[in-house]
This record gives sequence, structure tokens and C-alpha cells, in this order.
Amino acid sequence: MSAEGEIRPRLIAADHLKALSARDDARGLMQLARHLGLLVCSTAVLAASREIWFLVAPAMLLHGWILLALFAPEHETAHFTAFTSRRVNTAIGWTCGLVILLNWHYYQLFHFAHHRHTQDPARDPELSPPAPTTRLGYLWRLTGWPTWSGRMRVLALLASGHTQRFAFIPPAQATRVIASARAQLAVTLGIAALAIAIGRLDLVAMFWIGPLLLAQPPIPLSKARANLEFAPQVEAVVMKGLSRQPGDRYPDVSSFAAELRSALLDPRSEREEQREEDTHSRHRGDRVVARCRRMR
Repeated sequence: MSAEGEIRPRLIAADHLKALSARDDARGLMQLARHLGLLVCSTAVLAASREIWFLVAPAMLLHGWILLALFAPEHETAHFTAFTSRRVNTAIGWTCGLVILLNWHYYQLFHFAHHRHTQDPARDPELSPPAPTTRLGYLWRLTGWPTWSGRMRVLALLASGHTQRFAFIPPAQATRVIASARAQLAVTLGIAALAIAIGRLDLVAMFWIGPLLLAQPPIPLSKARANLEFAPQVEAVVMKGLSRQPGDRYPDVSSFAAELRSALLDPRSEREEQREEDTHSRHRGDRVVARCRRMR
């Protein structure tokens, strides 16, 4: 209901939304089978490329992308929407998390906290760590290494029982998360130990860890983390679309798109951007002049 008391129609009809939300084991298994088929193909391509040195990196990158896409079933199973059975969701989600080094039980609580506190800098865990403030720091983020070192640190903390370090893990869930993390760490170390024992650690590097490190993209930066500035009229449109009160939002996607297009094309946006650029240029000029005076 809008502020004027007008009852607005649903964007998606209730019966259609219910049909879209229905859990279907057959469809979920089919999608999972397709993903596993892609992994088999990318593994075969990577194995064949080992004899042609200049194809190794592209093949590893392709394989890494498909491995990283296992985050999709981990996300869906965290919501228990991929399959009818919660046990099946948990088992498949946990296995996907094992591959991409992101514990499923931990991620589920992390993600639910994100949904409860979206864009709240103090309580949304997806807004941590903070955005880099220097170009060098941003380039370091682009390597993906902060992501992987962070995941390993989280896994080590959970396996050692330090769940209190994470505000979104309630005490009632701590035992389950710790057990899950310890099982994942045991399997991961077991695979590494077996590879070392048979002298084939290169296979782990070639087909698992290497592709993940190569393909991992940087963590997306939201406005709150990147401290980006938008024109006021653009921000007003976006904030209205994200309003907590359904009645205060746009009645449909077309209305939102029209308003956003109008705001983006508003000549005031260009003038403000130009004004900001001129301000930065003056500041840079002032700093150069000051430096020259100190050198005299």
C-alpha cells in the first residue's frame, strides 16, 4: 500500500511466484549434472593442454571459472531452495564449499546475516573487509589473494573453535559450525597428504588450487565500501527503489528504469561531475605550487 493508501498490484502474481519458488529435485539434479559435466570437460581440456605450454594458462583459467561457479549451488542450497530435502541441500552445498574453500555452514549464517542487515556497515558481514584506499591496495585486491587467505584464516579459526570472532554465529549454532569446519579441514589436509605421499602434489596444484587462484575475481565493491559519490538525483532514485516500505517504492520496473534514465541524462549530473573534477584539478595544482615553493 502506498503512502496515499493506494493498493498497488504485485510485480509478480502470487501463484506465479509460488510456482517459481517450488523445489524440484529432478531439475536441481539436472542442473548439478550439467555443472559436473562442464567440470569433466574442462578437466579433460586442461589435461590435454599440459603438452602445449601456451595453452596451460587459458585452460587453467577456464577450469577455474567452472570450479568457482560451484558457489552458485552453495548459495542456493544455503537457502534450501535447490532440492526438496534439507539433507540433500546440506550435503551438496557442503561439498561445493569444500571445493572452493568456503565452509557451507559458516557461509549460510554469514549470508543470512547479510540479508537481515543489508548495507548496514556495522552488521552486514559482506561489507567487510573495507575497501582499499590506495591504488596499490586495489591492485593487491585484484590478485584475489586476500580472498583465499581470508577463507583459510576463517576455516582455521572455526576449526579451532573461535566462533565468537564472528558476531553472526549464535552460540546455539557454534557446535555445528565447528564440527563442519573441522571435517572440511580434515578432508582438505587429507587430500594434500595423499598427494604428497604418492608424489603427485602437482595434480592438486594443476587441477584444483592453481585454477582457483588464477580465476578468482576481486571482491565486488559496493558504494558503502568504495566510498563512491553519485549525483543527488541518481541517488534519490536508487534509494527510493530500495525503500524498506513497499508502498514507497516504484510500482514496477518500467517506472524505476524511466526515472533512473532521466536522472542519468540530467545535465546537472555532468555539471556536478565537471565541478568535482575541476576542484580536484585545483587541489592538485595547489599542491604542485606548494611543493615548488618549498624547493626554492
